[in-house]
Amino acid sequence: MDVLQQLEEAIETGEVLTIVYNGGSQPGATRKISPIKIEGAKVRARCFSTNAVKLFNLEKVVIPDGEDATALTEISQAKEALSDLTSFSPDFS
Repeated sequence: MDVLQQLEEAIETGEVLTIVYNGGSQPGATRKISPIKIEGAKVRARCFSTNAVKLFNLEKVVIPDGEDATALTEISQAKEALSDLTSFSPDFS
């Protein structure tokens, strides 16, 4: 099933999808979305990372299979944790 079909099915059922979005401010990050409507070459969906309704370009949406989605979520969480560590700057004054 292609991305468009999966999104249309999720709109009908209210399913929350884990996607990889290769655009926006964090390209390649996994996101949980609830698709609302297909609008041309975009999907309007609630993004649970920001709790905002956004438009996602269909060309940049990848929906991984079940095991792949779990692995990608774990990788994304590890990247966030590493980012938190690298932005840490102790104050030794």
